[in-house]
Amino acid sequence: MAWYLDSIRIFPQTAEDDWEKLTAELNPLAGGSIYHDWGWTDEKEKMTAYVVSVEDKNTIRTMVSGIALVTLSGPYDVQTFRLKRASLSPVPNVVCQTFHPGKNATDPVYIADLEFWKDE
Repeated sequence: MAWYLDSIRIFPQTAEDDWEKLTAELNPLAGGSIYHDWGWTDEKEKMTAYVVSVEDKNTIRTMVSGIALVTLSGPYDVQTFRLKRASLSPVPNVVCQTFHPGKNATDPVYIADLEFWKDE
C-alpha cells in the first residue's frame, strides 16, 4: 500500500516518533533539587519524504497554514494529525521523475521534512 497525506501521494524516506515529558526542577531554599513530572506533551511524528509536482508542494503548504486535521495513511496505519511544519526543497539535478506514474516525467521532485502533532 502506498503512503498518502490526505490525497497527496508521498514517498517516505525516514520516520520517527517523538515524545517529551514535562518535568519541573524545583530548587528549595534548603538546597538540592526536587523534580516534579507534569505529564507528557503531544505525540509528534517527523517524516522525510519525496513529493512530486508543484501542485502537491503548494497543497502541503496550505495544510500548514490551515487549522484542519490531515490524515496520514500508510501500509501500517491511518492516523489523524495536525501538520505543524513542512520544509520543502527541490531535489537538484533531477532529469525526470519516475516516483509517481500519475504525474508528468518533467514534474519537479521535492524533499519534504514534515512534522505532525497528534491531536488528542
